[in-house]
Amino acid sequence: MGRPPIFKRGAMTDAERQRRRRRKAKREKGIAARKAERDERIARVASRETAISARIIAMPIKRYGVVYADCEWSFEPYSRVTGMSRAADNHYPTSPTRMIMERDVPSICAPDSILYLWATVPMLLDALAVMARWGFTYKSHAIWFKQRPGNGRGTGYWFTGEHELLLVGTKGKVPAPAMGTQSRSVIIAPVGAHSAKPDAVLEMIERYHPTLPKIELNRRGPARAGWDAWGNEAE
Repeated sequence: MGRPPIFKRGAMTDAERQRRRRRKAKREKGIAARKAERDERIARVASRETAISARIIAMPIKRYGVVYADCEWSFEPYSRVTGMSRAADNHYPTSPTRMIMERDVPSICAPDSILYLWATVPMLLDALAVMARWGFTYKSHAIWFKQRPGNGRGTGYWFTGEHELLLVGTKGKVPAPAMGTQSRSVIIAPVGAHSAKPDAVLEMIERYHPTLPKIELNRRGPARAGWDAWGNEAE
């Protein structure tokens, strides 16, 4: 058998070049339209937040559009003989959920505001009750996946605790981030001092709400730049 014939593609015709140019122009037009739509969404969210911020700042008594809380949950282990070695009570004073619920957080919140509330897995229902009592409606949550040195593991009964929950609740009309600008729901960060939370979360909140007045409850040390702070260990 002889070798099969080799067909060489001829030069592109004018009609083919025109079709290719039209397809390319259509793609570029679609990309530009999607970018313009995304930019418009971002601008719309920023405008709404700026308006909310202006109303909050104009109030005669200071109110906050962002409340970030890491409550001193009191968790009772199954056994006080074997379960207290790593309990929060050994590191800082804790409070019963009832006392946290009665804290007058609503008085410092603006009518349009958002709450970021940390919760450990066994205290999830308590945290949701606190959120509701403070006047916020649950919207979503993220998790902090804890990176531990070596083969370190967390505590737990059903599973070892390798994450904490960051609950998000709102009151009034606080806009969600524009589509395409949201952070991932899993925050991967190393474990620091007992109960310390990663700075990446504060950076995310600042990125989400650049103009809203912010306060951190149960802050340790001096307030973060641009924030107010409250708590036994706040400076």
